[in-house]
Amino acid sequence: MIKIKQIIPFVKDITFDNNIYEITSISLEKNLYMENNDSIVGTFVVEGKYKVNEITVNEEEFSKTFDFDITLDDKYDSEKVTIDIDDFYYDVVDNKTITIHINVLVDNLCYLKDDTETRSIDEIQPLTDKIVDLNETYSTYKIHIIRDDDTIDTLIEKYNVSKEELSKYNDLTNITSGCKIIVPIINE
Repeated sequence: MIKIKQIIPFVKDITFDNNIYEITSISLEKNLYMENNDSIVGTFVVEGKYKVNEITVNEEEFSKTFDFDITLDDKYDSEKVTIDIDDFYYDVVDNKTITIHINVLVDNLCYLKDDTETRSIDEIQPLTDKIVDLNETYSTYKIHIIRDDDTIDTLIEKYNVSKEELSKYNDLTNITSGCKIIVPIINE
């Protein structure tokens, strides 16, 4: 039996009453479970703190709960499915909105049909694209506080990361001393 994994993207906006100058902390709690052997349901809670301007030391707290509900295709056996978070990050859209990105990992999915000889090539090809790669990579993140002598090039060299990877998680147009940036660290 071929086991596959599926990444399900979940994207939502969080709108704030106050201006956002800087997100100082953010966390994700999940409560996901299988329901009726065909649906993944539950909630995400995104919490954190932010500053409303550059000079304040006070931080405002925020908490937002999102429902999650997705029905799996009936061609899968979901008896041994495991559910986890593959990735979580956010983008600052404007001074009152952030977009959160949560990639839900659904692992150990199995096709109900085990006889691949009776399947058409159209059924097999999408399946082979999702076969678990034993050499998969995962990402961890570091928070780097910018110092006076830091440049984008020194950060790229220090953390062995590309400018494109840094720009996925940070706005690189206005990096100043004291700013915090997210640095993805790729592990194998």
